[in-house]
Amino acid sequence: MTPSAKYADLLLPETSFMERWNIGETWGTASYLILSEKLIEPEFERRSDYDWLREVAAKLGIENEFSQGRDEKAWIEHIWEQTRLAMPDENLPDFATLQKTRQHLFKSAPFIAFEDNIRDPENHPFPTPSGKIEIFSKRLYDMQHPEIPALSHYVPAHEGPEDALAKDFPPPVNYVERKKPRQLNAIR
Repeated sequence: MTPSAKYADLLLPETSFMERWNIGETWGTASYLILSEKLIEPEFERRSDYDWLREVAAKLGIENEFSQGRDEKAWIEHIWEQTRLAMPDENLPDFATLQKTRQHLFKSAPFIAFEDNIRDPENHPFPTPSGKIEIFSKRLYDMQHPEIPALSHYVPAHEGPEDALAKDFPPPVNYVERKKPRQLNAIR
């Protein structure tokens, strides 16, 4: 048990990746979509998020609206098929094929920031007086506001770690752990 879990009023043990259906994306440079098939039934008292949320919905009297007649696997299949419809250019296989191959190389084009502005600045200017990227802003300079500099540089936050109040009131430490840092919006 983690130190923070000791303070929890309620602990919900999550299933492992072998105990639930899921579709995820690989980490690193390769962009594979991977089907995680449920291989074993959940051990001990672990339950999938879908299962316990469905039970909460049942207690609220909205189980049918929540589940829409689908179990966990049927939802994964439904989400995959909706993703295929939303992304016809990606040539995603049907769910039956995905179950056989268990992976699909997602061939997305590389992201280039401000691509339209760079390739065609005449028709896609930046929202600045010159239509270009501004390193120095004459408008901001004319305002003479110390917290909005005309030339970008670091401005300490009020009540932040550099503020005089921090000696008497140190800022809290916030820690958030993300288990799945790379997910495709299309398959959420």
